[in-house]
Amino acid sequence: MIYYHSNLIICQENCTEIETAYGKLSRYYHNLNHLIHLINLALQYKNNIEDFETLLVSIFYHDFVYEITGKNNEFKSAEIAKKRLLMLNYREHPIFVSKSLKAIVDKGFSLG
Repeated sequence: MIYYHSNLIICQENCTEIETAYGKLSRYYHNLNHLIHLINLALQYKNNIEDFETLLVSIFYHDFVYEITGKNNEFKSAEIAKKRLLMLNYREHPIFVSKSLKAIVDKGFSLG
């Protein structure tokens, strides 16, 4: 994420926010281990992934909001992802690979 923004404080705050969200004890599956597993899979296939940075952002935020009874977790996650991407000056418009970022596109949001 440092690539997109020169303010290291903002980058560190985003990383801490992601770690805190996925590190909650109430998460059984959508937790830090799940996130690490997905990142490792992405790294394993990195050479075959056209837009690796977007995939990583998608992984970081795909389960960011996780309320067990929530019916719109993906959409809420996408809203947060959009705000963070704009803060980081992420202005790319590639095809997003996760449900959460796809929800941004599906609901008519624009990142740029």
